[in-house]
Amino acid sequence: MKIVFASLGKGVIACALCLAQFHASLAKEKEPLVLSPSSKWNLNYADDSCKLARFFGTGDDRVAVIISRFESGNSFHLAVAGKPLTHFSADHITMAFGPDGGSLNRGFMAGSLGTFKPALFGSAAHLLKRDDNDETEDDNYNHEEHAAYTLRDLQAPPAADEEAAIQWLEVRQKARATVHIELGSMGQPMAAMRKCTDELMTHWGIDVAAHRQLANLPIPTKSPGKWLTSADYPSDLQARGAQGIIQFRLSVDADGKPTQCHIQQSSRPAGFDRAVCKALMKRAQFEPAHTRDGKAIASYWRSTVKFVAGR
Repeated sequence: MKIVFASLGKGVIACALCLAQFHASLAKEKEPLVLSPSSKWNLNYADDSCKLARFFGTGDDRVAVIISRFESGNSFHLAVAGKPLTHFSADHITMAFGPDGGSLNRGFMAGSLGTFKPALFGSAAHLLKRDDNDETEDDNYNHEEHAAYTLRDLQAPPAADEEAAIQWLEVRQKARATVHIELGSMGQPMAAMRKCTDELMTHWGIDVAAHRQLANLPIPTKSPGKWLTSADYPSDLQARGAQGIIQFRLSVDADGKPTQCHIQQSSRPAGFDRAVCKALMKRAQFEPAHTRDGKAIASYWRSTVKFVAGR
């Protein structure tokens, strides 16, 4: 479980013609598939998330793009699904926003999105380029630095004109035709998304304005990778080879103790949700959030658990 190819004259000419036709065929196959919008952006206000969704292309080329956020900030989860992605591998793709936007090239998972198959899911995506290093999920992961980065992400929204300049998304893989998705200007959609996530946090009892002035968010006192172990993988689901991705949020009080576990999104089965919350409420501990004048206040901590069979 991861909680992580004789006579020459005419023959030569004929061969050269064949090669030219062959290379022309390859070039044609690798031309980008350009998809224009076939719906408007739809923003869904859910209890624990905000989702932007839009369709592109028609018929067998129809693709769905979903941008999901589970808190205020600049990063998001990205899902792209549809038949044009049939021959793309989750292990060898890059999704890039442009022109001159952010990119994501690791950590993808494959699946489905309702009737849209296949689907590729990525987390920690950014519309714009980031100046600092990518976050990692290995044993050297510094959770205090992660909390500091998350706070900066919350406190420094990008300028509206920077998001408005983003016009497209490309799904790329070597030796496969690029899928080029004409998003249109992302200024207004992302502004609406930010309004949604700020409202979302107020429903959790969070003072968004105060959080933008925090000195630190809750910081785990030890590696969260130790909060769940292989023993927490539900035995019946493991026997079936079931896998799951669970987005969760812990409410953390001023003493650093988790007071509630909320499942924000889950691929199910529900047994995974119960296992996650049971283990986290028992083992998770934090240094609490603090204001800049040193006062400890109630806040939250959120992350993702992946149950992967056979690991």
